Amino acid sequence: MDRLISQQYSVPNQEYLNTSLASTLVQLSPILPAEGASLVKSVSILLSKLDLDIHDDRLAMALMDTLAEPLTQFMEISAAVQIQVDKIRDDHNPIDNKITDISMRIDGLHAAVIEAQEQSRVVVSIMESMHTTLQNHIKATIYTATNLPPQPLPTPEMFNPNTYAV
Repeated sequence: MDRLISQQYSVPNQEYLNTSLASTLVQLSPILPAEGASLVKSVSILLSKLDLDIHDDRLAMALMDTLAEPLTQFMEISAAVQIQVDKIRDDHNPIDNKITDISMRIDGLHAAVIEAQEQSRVVVSIMESMHTTLQNHIKATIYTATNLPPQPLPTPEMFNPNTYAV
């Protein structure tokens, strides 16, 4: 460090990073012979690339550290959502079965109502027929009873089948 400071390639209390060392090597290359300068430049380029790789790794680690907690929370939430989805999927089949059962019962009820309507129509038809027949019978009885000649009242000489002696 003292030698670099004395040649004005560094300042006192400077922190030496790969990039600053690479910069110093590039500054030194003009005073070196051509073959040495080329080698020094190659080393400085490798040091700069190494520093960029280290910097990228630090950024990636910092990003992963920053995202670690949200990713953990996201994973927990997604696991809870998956449990709920599985539960809903499992509960869906019994609901479908119940809906099918209710639908079949409603269809049965509908068929029973239609059957009851048909039977009531038959009963109404029979009752109307009986009513008509009864009305005709009553009319016929009244008509014959009114058109009959009057019956004579029984006298003592006439045989009366309804007497006490008989």
